[in-house]
Amino acid sequence: MRITGWVAVGLALGLGGCGGTASAPGGGPSPSTVVTSAAAPYAGPLYVPTSPADPATVAKRSGAAGRALECDGRPYAGGAGDFSRDATSLPDGGLDRVSGSADAAFGHWAALQNWPVQGWPVPSSGYRVERTGLDAGVRRELRSYDVEGRTRVAVVVADGLLDYRGKSGWAVEAWAQCDPSEFPAAVTDALHLQVWTDAAGRRVPLTVVHSFPGAEHCDWQQATFLTLYDPDHPGDGQRPGRELGYYVRDVRGQFTGHTSSTYAAAVPVPATARDSGYRYQGRELWLSPTGPDTGPDTGPERRQAPAAYLVSPEVPGVGERWPALKQFVGCA
Repeated sequence: MRITGWVAVGLALGLGGCGGTASAPGGGPSPSTVVTSAAAPYAGPLYVPTSPADPATVAKRSGAAGRALECDGRPYAGGAGDFSRDATSLPDGGLDRVSGSADAAFGHWAALQNWPVQGWPVPSSGYRVERTGLDAGVRRELRSYDVEGRTRVAVVVADGLLDYRGKSGWAVEAWAQCDPSEFPAAVTDALHLQVWTDAAGRRVPLTVVHSFPGAEHCDWQQATFLTLYDPDHPGDGQRPGRELGYYVRDVRGQFTGHTSSTYAAAVPVPATARDSGYRYQGRELWLSPTGPDTGPDTGPERRQAPAAYLVSPEVPGVGERWPALKQFVGCA
């Protein structure tokens, strides 16, 4: 597979879950996951105008759904359906279509969350109708996925929307989600998300540390990519923050010439390397001293460590070396 520069090792992983219903293929939400109403439902508006513009924040992209979230950290992703209420300005087309009921509309949206093939990493089950309401004559439902009584995924379903065919009915008007690190471990494991922890065992947002296996269609499935972001300059799942480094577990040497050093299964960790404080599956992430700008985000203040080391506490001073990537990589 030919390697090309600039594509593919980005944040948007762009899969299940809890509850007693079956997962949809690929880990997306099952249409049968809606269960009960909330004891203390969201009290804000069920409709807030959205903005699809690229610079828009998650809150602006997701409208009322974003307001219904109760994240520990920053919202991770969100958006709105491509629908209209004006028959003279119908959407151009696409996957968005209306359905005959709120359940069917949620099920259609759920079927599109076939992570990682398409959609977003959301739980496969455990959703409930949190609130129903009538706003300016429009019927709406808020469906939520909660963790410890707090909403981590919110989906607003509305009636009377027009799709590209000119048909009117129910559809997902807006949705939003918290960082996947706020989901239970069983859910992120089923989503094949690699969630790191800090030294105290707290789960770290994917917007700070993000690792994932290479794509099978590129024949990169034995490689693992690791991206670090500046926690003081955070982004979200749709607009990554300031990048600090990109690394690859290149066991087959597929990225030779694209890295600043080489992969090694067990080598002495440089005496000047520092413990990042991040942990995954019992191993510590150490970073060698920073060197010249070698990555794609080559701002004047960016200095990427030339290698990362995964160190087992049982064998201190020895680690698996993951070289830094000089640029984003993709396959064609």
